[in-house]
Amino acid sequence: MPYYKGAERDKDITYGEVAFPNSIFQLGYKLLDLPKNTILAIPAYDLKRGIKYKKWPSNFEKLIFLFKSNIYKLFSINKYTLNLYLKFLKIVKK
Repeated sequence: MPYYKGAERDKDITYGEVAFPNSIFQLGYKLLDLPKNTILAIPAYDLKRGIKYKKWPSNFEKLIFLFKSNIYKLFSINKYTLNLYLKFLKIVKK
């Protein structure tokens, strides 16, 4: 099986993560995507703590993520505004 024995991330991806499925494809096998609702494994720690596993985020969760990342981009323009934003988040989370 193809792999890269080294510490360079780009080569690891090229000679491992990309080359491995390519070698299967070259042998004549088809590579298929699983149906979106199929779950093959659940993170054990979440299962142990009783956290319901979701394979995909909801549209609301995607919207919240986009909102937070755009707010962060806005405040990270310079160090001063970023520090104010991070201090605000500390206060809000308490």
